[in-house]
Amino acid sequence: MATNQLLVIILALLVNVNCIAAQSTQQEAIKTDPHLAPGRLLAQGQNITPVGTERLLSYRLEEVDLQNPLDLEFRGTRHHLEKVLRLTITSESIGGAHTIWIDDAALPQVFGLGKHAIGVFIYDRSILRDGAEISVFDGKCTVTLPERLRLPKEFDANVEGNEEKGNRIIGITSGVRIIGSQRQPVIQIEMKTSRAFQVRNAVLQLQIGRQFFAPSGGDWTGHTLTLSLSPEAFAQLKDGSEVVAFYNIPDRSGAGGRDTWYFGRLNKNMLDR
Repeated sequence: MATNQLLVIILALLVNVNCIAAQSTQQEAIKTDPHLAPGRLLAQGQNITPVGTERLLSYRLEEVDLQNPLDLEFRGTRHHLEKVLRLTITSESIGGAHTIWIDDAALPQVFGLGKHAIGVFIYDRSILRDGAEISVFDGKCTVTLPERLRLPKEFDANVEGNEEKGNRIIGITSGVRIIGSQRQPVIQIEMKTSRAFQVRNAVLQLQIGRQFFAPSGGDWTGHTLTLSLSPEAFAQLKDGSEVVAFYNIPDRSGAGGRDTWYFGRLNKNMLDR
């Protein structure tokens, strides 16, 4: 009897030791996984009234240390990152694939954080600005959080650096396109880059604000792009929207890279200057 009791005690101790070891391993994994690791809180909202079909609530912005630093290129410059920003959107009930928008910047590499939150990493801090609008797109509709992003004064975002060096919008002109016997008014936005558009096995696209277009022209050297729009389409563009060209190539980092060109913000006052 005493021997059986001793065996039971030994087995219980072994189970307890295994549980403790498993918990320790799990806790260590959480510490090293930037999706789950504790972060330094930079900003968070306080909204408690759910909005939209997925009953979105608020946001939380944290800075997380990377156990494995990354070397990424965005806005034409190489960056060595030892930290990353993690934006979490909280909800009463959320699931499925999403894209998070911060003003005009789309962040498609969204990951789930249980039944009540989704998150995304932000590598390029310059997309952030105090007062930015935060939205979530679920594939059907876009829902905007009731609170704007509020950044601490000491936050280093370089928010003015939204134009890649060597890239610029060089002109916006109105003209007429002749198709057969028809004359159609057109407005052309011309962009120039010092970093040539290389041939890719993908389609080059333009994004202005939250609208996407196919370029209508460019030069043979690959240093200019032209977008032709009807006056009605041009009128619908929001003045001050960021202008970006990119190849539609999946990017696991969500940080853009050599397949993305930033041209600054649309200034409609350039029309016919």
